[in-house]
Amino acid sequence: MSTTNRPMQTNYIKSMVDKENEIILQEARRKKNPNFPLLIRCMAELGMRQGDACKLKINNFQDNFSTLIYEQEKTGYVREIPVHESLRRELRLFYIFYSHKLEKFMFRPVTQSCSPNHHYKTSTIRIFFKELRRKYGLDNPYYTRKNGTPLYRLTPHTLKHYFTMKAHNACG
Repeated sequence: MSTTNRPMQTNYIKSMVDKENEIILQEARRKKNPNFPLLIRCMAELGMRQGDACKLKINNFQDNFSTLIYEQEKTGYVREIPVHESLRRELRLFYIFYSHKLEKFMFRPVTQSCSPNHHYKTSTIRIFFKELRRKYGLDNPYYTRKNGTPLYRLTPHTLKHYFTMKAHNACG
C-alpha cells in the first residue's frame, strides 16, 4: 500500500505531550459549565472514550470515588479503573456541591433547555478540541487516511492514548 499521496510526517510528534494536556485542562476550565473541566479531566486521567465519559453516572464510581467501573460502549468490556487521589478529591467535591442537580448522568450541560436526563454530546467535545487546535495552531494533520480523513495530534482519542502512555511510563 503506497502512501505517496499522503506522506506521514516523520518528524511530527503524533502523541500529546504534558504541555498540551495542561492547555486542554486550562481551556476546559474557561467554559461556563462547572462540570465540563471535570469531564475532560476524567477522560485524560482515566483513559476513557468520549462517549463513555459523557454517559458516566454517579453509581459507576465505587468506594467513595476510589474506583470507576463501567461497561465500554464500543466493546462491551467492563473496565475497572482505580482513581488517583487528586481526581478522587475533585470528584467528591463536585458531588457534594452538585449532587442535588445530578439525576441520571454525572456530566451534563447546564442550560435552561437541557433536561437532567441528558448528557453531553460527543460533538461538544469534538468541537472543543477543534477550537483548541485552531487557537493554538495545532490544526495541521500529521497524516491523512486513504479515505481523506485527516489525523490530528490533539483529539479526544489522543487524550485517551496520553493516559495510556503516562500509565505505562509510570510503571517503568
